[in-house]
Amino acid sequence: MMGIQTRPFTAKARDRLARLSAFLLIAGLFGTTSPVPGQAIACSAASISVERISASVMYVDTGISPQLRGSYAGYKITNNGPPITDAWVDITNFQGGVVNRAAHEDGRNHVGAMATGASAFAYFYLMASGSTGIAQTHDIAVYSGHPGLGGVQICKTGFSIQTVEETIKASANKVSTVVAGPNPAELGGLMTMTVTGDTGQVGAGPPNHPHGLGVFVGTPATEPGWRADAYQLVDVRFTFATSGTFNDVLYVAGIDGKSQSYTAVYTFAAVGTTLAPTSVTPVNYIASGTQIKHTDTTGYAASLDPILPSENKLLLSKSASPTQLPATGGTVIYTVTITNTGAVAATLDDVVDILPAGAAYVPGSARFKGSVIPDPYINAQTITFVGFFGAAPGGGTAKLTYSATLPGTPGTYVNSA
Repeated sequence: MMGIQTRPFTAKARDRLARLSAFLLIAGLFGTTSPVPGQAIACSAASISVERISASVMYVDTGISPQLRGSYAGYKITNNGPPITDAWVDITNFQGGVVNRAAHEDGRNHVGAMATGASAFAYFYLMASGSTGIAQTHDIAVYSGHPGLGGVQICKTGFSIQTVEETIKASANKVSTVVAGPNPAELGGLMTMTVTGDTGQVGAGPPNHPHGLGVFVGTPATEPGWRADAYQLVDVRFTFATSGTFNDVLYVAGIDGKSQSYTAVYTFAAVGTTLAPTSVTPVNYIASGTQIKHTDTTGYAASLDPILPSENKLLLSKSASPTQLPATGGTVIYTVTITNTGAVAATLDDVVDILPAGAAYVPGSARFKGSVIPDPYINAQTITFVGFFGAAPGGGTAKLTYSATLPGTPGTYVNSA
């Protein structure tokens, strides 16, 4: 918090950590925003392709404790049109009554800048209340700019989860180890969950299955309480002993007739903190004979170490120059300094500044680490810089500077960030 006084008052300042969001997602800060009326065109019409990279059938087991009701859905977004300065992806408009966003999933994914021809991936944690043969639909909406701060919806496309099917465990389908590191993660950094196991003998699966023969469907979490608001899935890789490596997909088909070891690597951004350790429940649903069966989760709680709460190594401080202005008012330069006392670089998502009454942001004045960045979103006295930040280096600092004009009314002008 920074106070600036006009003459003849003396200046004083103190630091305040008000809000600092880390990495690619503001976890839990903004709810899902409905598409802008009149702009709900198909993504293909906007030269954007949206491809599902997860299964079109959702698998559960509600007959065991803890129940397996959660699963990640993934989408590949490709921009075949003009560059998008700051792209966001929402999962919205769930219909069917059985599948929805999980309790800790806000349904929003910050993609960032997308050049023409570029692709990005968005992952969301979904929850089913049970099984159903009724299709469960939802929309994927792509925005230019933050949807909660005036961003414009470019397009939306509908998807259907065809069925939600109950499964049973297969003893041969097992997880051997789960390693999450670093544990604890540092806020703004990355955490990797590495799962090793064996598929058991993979069968063809159910007749006329929509995914084809020999299906392997993976998810790093299945429990309702998984903290998707603290750990944002950003990358997936499956490696099989004889079937090869598959990147950026949550299911693989065509591995029937084989029994092999595998390694699943799930990379998360540590976007929030928790009060207690988070249990890990990675599960694979694999074709076994003419059925789909899941990993045997017996003993998970005792044998798999939980993820410890992320550590916040980021400190926020603020200064102003000058700290005193003439009675006619003038322009002040604010500097927000992010100090990272951790060992890894922390990628920042936004900085929110509340200007004092009567102050006005100076367009074009924003700099981050000395480089020009776009102007913030402005809502009355609240200005929000979003999506144009790099990293605060481990053991180092990063500075955001911007200017504001203050009126010629004597007094103390207090600013916070």
